[in-house]
Amino acid sequence: MMKNISCLFLLLTFVSCSRLNFSTPKDSVKKWELIDQGEHYSFRRQTRHKKKKYLNIQSITTKGNSKKQIEKLKVVSGIGILKNKLQILRPEYSFLEVWIDKQKHITKMTLNKKTKSFDVVVQNEIGVREFSQPFPSEEGVFCFYSQIVDCLRVTGFFDKVKKHNAGAAKVNVIWEGAFLYYSLYEFYPQELFTPAEFIFDGEDEKSLLKFSLKFKDQSIYYLLDQQYYFHSLFWITQNMSIVPATNKKKTRGNL
Repeated sequence: MMKNISCLFLLLTFVSCSRLNFSTPKDSVKKWELIDQGEHYSFRRQTRHKKKKYLNIQSITTKGNSKKQIEKLKVVSGIGILKNKLQILRPEYSFLEVWIDKQKHITKMTLNKKTKSFDVVVQNEIGVREFSQPFPSEEGVFCFYSQIVDCLRVTGFFDKVKKHNAGAAKVNVIWEGAFLYYSLYEFYPQELFTPAEFIFDGEDEKSLLKFSLKFKDQSIYYLLDQQYYFHSLFWITQNMSIVPATNKKKTRGNL
């Protein structure tokens, strides 16, 4: 994670890795609808930005009058700068709580700067175990899966996409659910780190910006608004999507 990378932007060979500006994200609470295997859930995301820390808290609850929380995720990253002066989000902490078959499962990951690894605690149906997971020596930035868009915004990637109407970025995805989701999702990666590309695919008919996160033999499709903030997501192999929450009268605000 600490090593210098040659260049973030793979397809824009004319783009140098100079320090890039980014707009400071504002604190916000937004709501979407998660559709998972045909089941509909409420998806809430809280964003906080304080000094050099970037915090996201996500929760998934059942819909209806008797709402029940089935998942909660807290992720913390710190704004840093690589030796080539590229601004990044350094992943520091993740806490995931999931209810599976009426039992609480937990994964906690804390960055260990000395060993360049995550100190991991997993609680599942087997019991509790603790271990260290070192960062791989892959090039590119490291981003929590839940912070992909935020992570790339900090680097200035979207500024370059807007300027050149093209672009792709190397990114090493950190899957917060890698040690818990094996019993829930067939195609969710079981390894903690996966090298991937985040690729700009143009605009759709509603002027939303299309991107795809490609890794192994899979693709996750993202739609962002004209300010490059998250609008929706479609993971077809998982039969999963996240779309703006709606009611009978209007669509609730996008991020």
